[in-house]
This record gives sequence, C-alpha cells and structure tokens, in this order.
Amino acid sequence: MSLTSDRELIIPDYHNNKLLIFGEDGLFQKAIGSEGQGPGEFELISGLYVKEDILYVSDIAQQRISKFNIGSQELLEIISIEGFFYDFLVDDDYIATYSIDDTDKEMIRIHSLEGEKLSKGFKFEDDAHRIFLNRFNLGSITPAPEGDTFFVLYPGSYGIYELNTEMEVINALQTYDYNQYRQKPPSFPGDLNPYEWEEEHIEYAQSFNMNARHFLVEPDIHIIMYFEFRQQEHAPMWLNIYRNDGSVIAEGVEVPKGHQVVATKNDCIFLRTALDYPEDIPRIEEYKIDK
Repeated sequence: MSLTSDRELIIPDYHNNKLLIFGEDGLFQKAIGSEGQGPGEFELISGLYVKEDILYVSDIAQQRISKFNIGSQELLEIISIEGFFYDFLVDDDYIATYSIDDTDKEMIRIHSLEGEKLSKGFKFEDDAHRIFLNRFNLGSITPAPEGDTFFVLYPGSYGIYELNTEMEVINALQTYDYNQYRQKPPSFPGDLNPYEWEEEHIEYAQSFNMNARHFLVEPDIHIIMYFEFRQQEHAPMWLNIYRNDGSVIAEGVEVPKGHQVVATKNDCIFLRTALDYPEDIPRIEEYKIDK
C-alpha cells in the first residue's frame, strides 16, 4: 500500500491487476489500470511508489514501470527495466531497484529515468544463504530525506545500508546482537542447492521464521518490522526502532496480532487492522511516534 500527499490510500488489487484509491474517509474513489499486456495494463503488480502527484507501478511479469498521474488517472509513460525486481524508488535523476534476479550477483541497481542501467550494481554477501533467502524473504529500499542516497535493508543480517548512486556504502547500521526480536538465521546446509526448492529447503526455511521490512520515520529514525516468515492469519509482529548512529530507541514493540504496518508519513506510522471474520472491514489506524 502507499499514501499520497493528500492522504489517499492506494491499494493493489492483485487478483484483478488494478490499483484501488480510497479517500481519507475510507470510501472508494477510483481505480487505475486493468489486466492485460497493453499500455496501462498489468500482468503481475509487484510494487508501488508515489512521488508528489505521480504514481509508479512495477509489473514483475512485464519487467516495466508504468507512470500515472494520480488525479487524472492518465498513463504518462512506460519504462522498461531489464530484470525481476519488487521494491524500487524513483528520484529526480534515477530509478533504484531491489532485484530478485541473481544475474551478475547484483541486488541493487541504478537506472536512468528511461530505464537504462547506469552503474555497476551492489551485491551483499555472496553466499548460499543470501541467494536462497533473497527469493522469498525480500529486503526493502527506502529513499533518504536528502534524495542523493537511499537505505537498503538486507534481511540476511537485518543490516541497514545507506548507499549512493555510485554503489558506495555511506553508512551501515548493523544489528549483530541477536535476541528474541532479531532471530539469527541458521547456517545454510552445504549439501543443498540454494536455487532449488525441495522438502529439505522447506525444513530450512521453517527454521528461520522472521521476515523484515524497513521504514523511515522523520529524517533519522529507522523502524525495522519483523514478522513470521509464513504469513499465517495472526502472525506475531514486532518493531525495533533505531537512530542513524545505531543507538536503540526501542526494541520488541509488539504490534497487535494480525495487524500490518503499511506506511509511514512524517512522525506517524499506519497499520491495517486484522480481519477475524469474512464480513470484517479493514481499518487503517494511525499512531504517532513519540518519546
């Protein structure tokens, strides 16, 4: 999900391949896109990014980003980007993608606004665990306030890396002291192929049950959201909150079961409520991050 500057909520409808836009009052306003392979159509929506009044939608099946005007719903441009990626961001001068494609062992790539790859990509630790984990336990990519750098969460170590467009690490916030809120992954079995998925791989995946997602609140406050790898109906979820220098603000902040963090804006965090019964209507709850 994503929030616009007018506090509208954009929700992907994966079953029908369109974007649903709701007002701040929760009422449906309009839909953008449809299913198909033509302009303004999607086969598999994989990510959203909102910049001012522009909506960018990635389609992992068609390897492209569609650019829409939110107000008029007009399709402005289609940007073809080679490779399979989920999370991405769009700056004034470039597009950064977090890839699930292991080609050239590059997870983070910088592209021009036209989709051309601009620089050598950035890769994390080159090990079997990373290759296996990256296919289904994705990290995330978040713009920094200044715009000339961005943050990347690597779920293999829960580290937050600040990169520039030259793929240089400007800062690294590591979480080495694992505890009940940061589960250390077990060693990947040496006799398994990390590119395969068999019964032994499933057993390994189930021994590492924590997924993660990164959010930025205010210029220097980082939130890492942890939740069970297997998306069960009421999976437990926690938040760890840090400053840029790595100091801990809070650890193990429990989120109500079944709720999901969907967005942050300024000094607030937004959660979608749990659905206990088929007739339940989800709500968005807004929480202010204070001392």
